[in-house]
Parts: sequence; structure tokens; C-alpha cells
Amino acid sequence: MTKDMRRQMQESKIQLKIVPSPVGTWRSTYWNWRDNLTLHWGQDTGTDQKLQKYALKVVAILLSHCDVCLLVDHDNLPVNSPKPILRQLANYSALFWPDWWDAPSHSLWSLVPGSGLRKSQESGQVIVRKANPDAVKALLLASLFAVRMDVFLAAIYEMDTGGLMCGYGDKDVFQLAFGLLGVPFWMGPLPRAVLDASRRYLGMLHVDDMGHSLFMHGILKVLGKESTTQLLAAGLKSCRFASTNAASNLTCIAGQSRQSVHIPLDKMVCSRVVLQRAIIDILND
Repeated sequence: MTKDMRRQMQESKIQLKIVPSPVGTWRSTYWNWRDNLTLHWGQDTGTDQKLQKYALKVVAILLSHCDVCLLVDHDNLPVNSPKPILRQLANYSALFWPDWWDAPSHSLWSLVPGSGLRKSQESGQVIVRKANPDAVKALLLASLFAVRMDVFLAAIYEMDTGGLMCGYGDKDVFQLAFGLLGVPFWMGPLPRAVLDASRRYLGMLHVDDMGHSLFMHGILKVLGKESTTQLLAAGLKSCRFASTNAASNLTCIAGQSRQSVHIPLDKMVCSRVVLQRAIIDILND
């Protein structure tokens, strides 16, 4: 983390919270039900450990002493200051961003008001205004969804056609909890695909409602440090769907060892990504 980023965190009163994961010496017999659950759904051995860690994302926000909490995944890179988007908190208690694929339409999803295209939620970044007591209630419900996945997994993540929706563990517990309790939240625009010069998919770019870049998620996990300099020299491209219709009917099923998802890059319009100097310094550090 650069000095400039530390200064921005201090000015924005951002808190850094480290929460231990319930694995290794933290392992408790309470979590043993997850082994059977993941085997029942045909998931890879070890998936239960991921679920334990994912569940703590909601708990970390709930236990943090902050009026406005910003959670950012370890492989998620803020490419611009999130300060402008915080203005949305004047009307909403939380700011979320969608993932690529459509959400199921049955079970708990059918109880949430609203119509039209509903996408799964991407939880690489989550902003919650905890000063609103209703938001805290929604976080409590989201924590229950995430920690007791043995009870709620099918109701949240089972696809209409069978199998599990990709990303189960923490992602959609946020939007479902807020939606079920009627706590207003803002859902951002569809993500944009980040490609390298050879059109290899690297991750997703999340934007505000004006199209300004905010978070680049997944790129650090795909690349690693060794190829970052060459990548930046060649340049990155950001690709958005040419139409809303092109973004519909996208599904992702969490199969054993792999996910079955297809992002139709041929239905996207691309432009160059411009990174701030400070971000480039972090990537090259």
C-alpha cells in the first residue's frame, strides 16, 4: 500500500479490519456440516473451507465500527476514488454491483419486490451505511444466510434448472437480505469485461451510473506480479454489452472443479482502460 493510499484512507476514515478464518487451529466441529453439504451438491473437496471464509465477509462488516463500511476483496483493485459514488448513500443504505449471470427466479428470490432482469450480486466490493439501523438488521439476516448455508443454500443458490449458481457462499446474501427486509439499496450497472491485447479475459471492471471506472476485480488473481509490467505496456481494454438484451440469459452453474459460464465477448464494444499512475505503481510494486 502506497503512502498516498494510506493518506486517502485516513482522510476517508477507512478502517482496516483483519478477521481470522475458521480453518486450521480455528476449526470447530460446528463447521463439519459443510463437508456433507458440499458433497451432497457434488462440489469439490475443500469447498467447505471456502464457504467458511466467505461467510466471514458479512460478519466483518457487521462487527466493524464504521458508519460507512467499504469491503474490498484481496484481488480487487480500486482504480479511482470511491468518494463520488458515496453520494448515493443519501438515498440508499447500501451500494452493490451485479455479476454477469442471471439470478434464479424461484424460492427466496420470488419474495423480493421488483421485476425485470435480476442479476446475481458480485461481492468483490460492498458499501454499507451502518448508521441506518435497518441496514444493521439486513446485515444480521445476511450473516444468518451466509453462516447457516446448510439451511439456506438451496433457497438462494439452486438454479431453476437444477444445480447451484456460481459463487455461492456470500455473494447474494447481501441483496437478498436487504431486499427481503425492504431496506433500499443501489445496484450498479452491469460489469465490463477486462481484456488484454490478445483479448484474453482477465476480470471485470465495475463502474458508477455515469460509466466511470471504480473497481477492477480478478485481474491480480489471473496475472500475478510477474506479467504486470508487460500487460500495462500492451494496454488493457474494457468491454461493455452493446445492448441490454445481449446481457440477458447468461447463466453460471457451479460444477465440480469448474464453472460452466460463457461471457459473449462478441456482443461487446471495447475501449482502452486508462489507469492512474498510483495504481500502476501499486501493480508494479
